This record gives sequence, structure tokens and C-alpha cells, in this order.
Amino acid sequence: MTREGSPHSVGAGAGLSPPGTLQLPAADVLERLPIALLIVRANGEVVLASDSARQSLSKGGPLAGCPLTEVFAPLTALLDARRADSSVSVESPDGQPRRFGYSISELSHAGPSMAFYAIVFRDITRVAHVAAERDRLVHLAAVGAAAPAVIHSVKNSMAAIAMGLELLAEGLERDADLSNQASVLATEAESVAYRLDAFGVTGRHPRSRHPVDLAHALAEARRTLEPRAAESSVRLDLKATEIRPAYLDPGLVHTFAVALGTNAIQASAPDQRVDICIEVLGDTFVMSVEDQGVGMTPEVLDQCAQLFFTTRSRGRGVGLTLCDQAVRAGGGTLEIESEPGRGTRVTLSIPRATEFEQ
Repeated sequence: MTREGSPHSVGAGAGLSPPGTLQLPAADVLERLPIALLIVRANGEVVLASDSARQSLSKGGPLAGCPLTEVFAPLTALLDARRADSSVSVESPDGQPRRFGYSISELSHAGPSMAFYAIVFRDITRVAHVAAERDRLVHLAAVGAAAPAVIHSVKNSMAAIAMGLELLAEGLERDADLSNQASVLATEAESVAYRLDAFGVTGRHPRSRHPVDLAHALAEARRTLEPRAAESSVRLDLKATEIRPAYLDPGLVHTFAVALGTNAIQASAPDQRVDICIEVLGDTFVMSVEDQGVGMTPEVLDQCAQLFFTTRSRGRGVGLTLCDQAVRAGGGTLEIESEPGRGTRVTLSIPRATEFEQ
């Protein structure tokens, strides 16, 4: 029983209880149970709360007499058999939502107006967060397992479409307009096939078995980034110097430029500039991406390369992690320099890029 009432009953003194009261001969014991317990009337009024319940709900004072809706959740919602799970979200005094798992049982059967209910609950906020992350991982794993087959199939189809359009363009020499349109469509089909290939390389080793001219990869990265920069009114400067053929996967180089460039654009305000510089210094492939945006605090900087870490509401926190893993797989490094209000610079380097490695 709560301290402001009788230790033997809820709603009446010791002895026989009038209608609508519940005998609790061990109310003091119930209060001190090491579990979070609430006992409420059918009208939703809390009549007993254990010490653990008050602590879990961060309420310093007594809960007896308070409406259950104000301290936990509506009784009707807790009793709703259609609920997908036995948990509710409760806003703590500091404004942060907390998740509680609960069980509820009826204590008397004297009629709906005389019923009492016992609610036992536990804070599962951290467990719920882990479960949500687990579901995300399972979803990503399923997508990742299906992606290679889908990408391969679509790439073949796009290559066939591109070839057909090129042949069509050659056969339409007498009609310049139709020939030009067919050539444009063929170029777009090739571009889609290339981007699909770039999408599928994040789990592969960055090295290639043959030297590759990276000019096409960079051109495709520019085609992808320029519309994004224009939409955000950000000035994009992508330049490549001293680019010699390298034993690197061109799709992955494209992915590096697009992922890091997109992050930089999203961090920038209108009229700010994003600089992307790509070069081969000696035998080392180097890409640097620099923005003039909001920058990162030391705390964010320490975590920014962790999987699923993001400060954006719609971000996934995947791109930078995949870039870091791919660069490390090639024996390289990814370095990030950032200060709040002074922008961010990301530099990745892969050594021996101009040498074939067994």
C-alpha cells in the first residue's frame, strides 16, 4: 500500500472492504518489491506503485492518485489485444522517449467498475534499440545477398539495350535527329550499366588484374555529382591530374568519388564549394574531398567511420564505412580532418596503385 493510505487495503481501512475496494494485506511488501509494479483501478487511477516503479518512471513523488495516462500509458491501450507486442513508449521528464515491456493482469472480477489491474514493467529501451539495429542488419544482409544477381542481370540487359541503340543509330544515318536521339539513349544505357557495376563493388577488393584508365570512372562520377551539387546550389570542382593507368577497380574509384562527394555536398550550405582532387603521386592513388561546411566536433569525428553512425535524419551511416573498409583492404588509409564551422577534408590513398599485385 502507498504510504498515504492504509497498509492493508486500497480504498478502505482494515476489515471488510466495501464494494469497489481491493484488499492488499501485504501492500507494504508490494511497495518494496524489486520489480516495477503499478496497481490501477478500472478508471485508470493509480492506487499503488512500488519503489522500483517510481524510480523507473523518474518520478520523485508518490504516484498514487495519478492518472495512469500521465505516468505510463492509457489502460485501454495496455489491454488492447490487437497490440503487436507488449511494450509502450513513455516520455521521460527530460523529454527522451523510453521503451517499457509490460505484463498486465486483472486482480478482481467484481465487475468492470470494480476491477483492479496489476502492471509489471521493465525498461527495455536499450534492448529495443539493439533489436532495431539487428533488423536493419538482417535487411541489409538480405539486400546484399540478392544484389549481385540482380545487378548482373540488369547490367546484361542494359548492355544489350546500349548495343541495340548504337546499331539503330548507325542505321538511321539519313535521319540525323533520330540518330542523335538513339546515340544519347545508348550513352545513358551505358551509364546506368556502369553505375550498377559501381554499386556492386563495395564488397570487393579494390585491386584489378589489369591497368585501367580511370577517366571514364571520373566522368561518370561528375555526371552523378553535378546535378546533386546544382540542386543544393553548391559549387563543385572535380579535377584529375597526373592520372596514369592504375590497377584499381574503376567502379570502386567511382564509388569513392560519389560517396565522399555526396557527403561533402550534404554538409555544405548554398554557395559554398566542394573540391575533389584525384591524382596518382608516384605509385600511390590519392583522392581528396574538401568542403567548407559545418564540420564535425571531436566526438562526431571519432565515430563518423563507424557503421550506421550518422548525424542526418535520413542518413544510413554506410557510405563512409564502406569506403574505409575498401581502402584498408587495398593496404591504404582514409584520413579525416574536420573542425566545427571550418569544413571537412577526407583524403584516401592506396599505395602501389600502378603495380600489379599477385
